[in-house]
Amino acid sequence: MMPQIDSGKKDQTVKSMFIYGVAYAVASIGCTIGLFLATVFSARPGETFIDSVGNMVAYGAGMALLVSALTVGFAFANTSLLKFLRNSMQYIDRVAAAFVVLSGLYLSWYFYWVDLDNGGDPITDWAFVRQADATAFLNDNWKVVGIVLGTTVTAAVAYVTFRNEDEPKIEAPSESESLS
Repeated sequence: MMPQIDSGKKDQTVKSMFIYGVAYAVASIGCTIGLFLATVFSARPGETFIDSVGNMVAYGAGMALLVSALTVGFAFANTSLLKFLRNSMQYIDRVAAAFVVLSGLYLSWYFYWVDLDNGGDPITDWAFVRQADATAFLNDNWKVVGIVLGTTVTAAVAYVTFRNEDEPKIEAPSESESLS
C-alpha cells in the first residue's frame, strides 16, 4: 500500500485549482531554478535596478506563457493520445531518469573543466555553442514565439469561455488507474 496525501473532497473550484497551481510551482522550482538564478544574476554593467526587475518579470511572463501553452496543448490532445501517454509512462519515467543522470554527469564534467580547471573541452564548448544558438534564435524571433504562445493561450481561453456546455467531458483517470 502506497502512502497518499488526501486533502479531502476533490473538486474543481477556483480555490482548489489555485492550491494545485501553488503546489505545482513549488514542485517544479527544481527544474527551473538554474535558469531563474542565471536570469537574476545576469545583470550587465550599466544595467539599472529597473532593468533587472524587467528581466525577472520577462522571465516570469515567458515561463507562464510556455506552461500555459503546454497545458492548453495537453487539454486539446485527443483521448487516444492521452491513453497512449498514460500507457507509456513506465518508459517515460525511465527515459526521464536517464536524462536526470546524464544532466548530473554533465554538470559534474562542466564543474571540473570550466569552474575548477578554468578551461574548456570539446563537450562543454559544444554545449556553449548550442546554448548561444538557442539564445540567438529566441532573441531574433521573440516576437513570433510570443505571438504563437499568446495566441494558443488566448484561443484556449476563448474556447473555454464560449464552448457549449453540453459537450461530453473527458473524465480524469481514477486513482487505481493512475497507479497501475
